[in-house]
Amino acid sequence: MKYKIGLNAYGLRFVLGNGITEAMKTIRELGFESFEPMVNCEEAGKNQNPKYPNLIWDYQQLIDIKEEIRQTGIEINSVHVVFNKESDPYEVGQGMRKLYEEAGIRNFVFADGSMSNPEDLQRDAFFFNRILYEVDDIDVNVIYHPHENEFARFINLSLIDTLMLMCPDMKLQPDIGWITFAGEDPVEFINKYQNRVNSIHFKDLIREFGPEIRRNSFTAVGKGVVRTDEVIELLPGLNLSEYGVIICQDNSNEDYLEDLRNGVNYLRSKTEG
Repeated sequence: MKYKIGLNAYGLRFVLGNGITEAMKTIRELGFESFEPMVNCEEAGKNQNPKYPNLIWDYQQLIDIKEEIRQTGIEINSVHVVFNKESDPYEVGQGMRKLYEEAGIRNFVFADGSMSNPEDLQRDAFFFNRILYEVDDIDVNVIYHPHENEFARFINLSLIDTLMLMCPDMKLQPDIGWITFAGEDPVEFINKYQNRVNSIHFKDLIREFGPEIRRNSFTAVGKGVVRTDEVIELLPGLNLSEYGVIICQDNSNEDYLEDLRNGVNYLRSKTEG
């Protein structure tokens, strides 16, 4: 399959401050064909990050500018939904419904980078099952994106394995960089959840990666120690759409945009060769 290789918004926070349209033109020039924004599905203005303008979009903003973005050659097929412990699942579900009905968005990704214990897990599982209930009548996917912390084990099961048991209708977006960061094997993890994988985040790490240099652990996809090639070999056996391959590089020790260009070129050469 020819993938419309995408870019997740988080790493692009350094560029989005220049304006959304200009940022989309930049990533199209780098070789990307799709973009996965971070979206607030609640009341306008919630869940914002004042340090990085334009990083988190209100759902109505995305509805209003999606056609303008398409004119740059960039498609939006999935969004990362930003939420917090006080988020109302009904309100979030209504925002998702609007995005589905008015912007055609079907893939909604959630991540809780602070989940670290069974109490967090219980709270999140309740929240996600309520979300699944709220959108049960529309054709959308509710997807979880684990970071390294969800691989912590309690009574022989990791938090992410337990969450998948507690939320049987939730799909997965494995991030092969965070899986590696956690000391796990991304190939084994993807094979384990083969039928639930909706899309994959490609992230690579330098050889010296670790928690003490977490923010400086990233490098261009294909350049580091993550088992990228072996994951690419799994793609034909997964039920991914043409938008299922996404780069998420959080930072760079060199030229960030050049890393992105090298990463998308690497993935294209491996998936189209």
